[in-house]
Amino acid sequence: MVLSLAFLALAGLPPASAAPLSFEDSLGAVREQIIGARDEQVKAKAGDLSGRIDRAASDAGRLRWGAQRLRDRIRDIRWRAQRQSRDNGRPGRPQDPWLRNEIDRAVWDLRDLARDASLLTRDAQDMAREATKDPALLEPAQRLDREGQMLQNETQWLESDARMASWDIRRAGYSMEAWDIERESSNAGSSARALSRAARSLLDK
Repeated sequence: MVLSLAFLALAGLPPASAAPLSFEDSLGAVREQIIGARDEQVKAKAGDLSGRIDRAASDAGRLRWGAQRLRDRIRDIRWRAQRQSRDNGRPGRPQDPWLRNEIDRAVWDLRDLARDASLLTRDAQDMAREATKDPALLEPAQRLDREGQMLQNETQWLESDARMASWDIRRAGYSMEAWDIERESSNAGSSARALSRAARSLLDK
């Protein structure tokens, strides 16, 4: 009797007013409650993972816009470096006093882009390990895959722009800075490609 009352309490059923339940019925009620709680936990976990994937897609989109802005800045640096190399040695044509600072800032921002894409890659890899076949995850995973591909494409153009700019930066007298621009743009491209692969792995999962 004590055991039966315990099962009824666990099942959330009133022991006195309801019709008496058999041991098997009580056990079944408890089992249903446990299964229901587990289903709720699975749904909550899937909802949390969906939100994480969606946030990762938004972050990838922000990185893509950042890469586009960096392309504009590197093209501007290239133009200023070309102008400085033409004007070198000409009377009354002083060097661009801010060019080195602009190159340094571009290097720092390229480094940040590579780092942020690498961190996002690790997040995507973690989410791929956690993911199960769930229709609720499909749309955010597709969005992350799409943003990852666009970021990869943008950084490929960024690498190309940086390589071309590096020649003019060297001619303007900034050999080490030109090397930094090439290296960090290559690192950004590698990180973006890794993110795109991780996003595709998540989608395939």
